[in-house]
Amino acid sequence: VITGSQYPHLPYGDRIPWLEFPEVSEEAILNEGWQVLQNLFQQYNEEKKKNLRSIMDKMRSGWIYGWGNPVTSEKLGDAAAYIWESFESALTRAENATLV
Repeated sequence: VITGSQYPHLPYGDRIPWLEFPEVSEEAILNEGWQVLQNLFQQYNEEKKKNLRSIMDKMRSGWIYGWGNPVTSEKLGDAAAYIWESFESALTRAENATLV
């Protein structure tokens, strides 16, 4: 995975250590999905896989905006809060960088 200011499309950079995850070609996934995944899974030992699963599990609710009817639901995930916190973190880093 490529991350940094040139690639701001990766969400939650302040929460997810993206460099722990492999870079994956979306085109390859669409064309040869199963084989691409098999190759990735074979590259990592069980400890590495366990660590990646742990990271994903901790972030699970961060991908959910809400459950049920989007207008009336009061059951919310953490996506909105995580997005705002990511903005705040990015702005703080940018402000600190200009002060140095």
